[in-house]
Amino acid sequence: MSLKKMQAQASDDDVVVVIGDTTVAEDELVAVEEDAAPELPKRAQLQPDGSVILTFRFPRMVKRSAGNGAAVREETFEQLHLHRLNGADMRAISTAVEGSRAVVAIAKSSRLHEAVIKVLYDKLDGADANAASEVVGYFLDTGRKTGR
Repeated sequence: MSLKKMQAQASDDDVVVVIGDTTVAEDELVAVEEDAAPELPKRAQLQPDGSVILTFRFPRMVKRSAGNGAAVREETFEQLHLHRLNGADMRAISTAVEGSRAVVAIAKSSRLHEAVIKVLYDKLDGADANAASEVVGYFLDTGRKTGR
């Protein structure tokens, strides 16, 4: 039946939906939830500038040195301040060795030296490492997958 014929037969109270070549009455429609936008982990706080502060469940200590006999200092990471990525960051991530892309992404987002993040990432509890990756993923979301 053509759309014009359906409209002519429908009363003012009827709702007729046309999907492709199929006609479906409103009471036969099935609700489909759109792809939800990603959410931040519970321990992540969105900042007014769009960055995110992620508080770790299990803080970790990293020893740092500038080299050449410089003093070693210990830094305890209780949280990471993560920022949106730019094109140069994305290029660095995409050209990184396959097994280190998460580390590079977190380093670029945190604006900390990659060597520091590599050591920290290896020490992080799995839930904290996963949460950091989720925050980076939050920044990269392009919206619903339906394109609408």
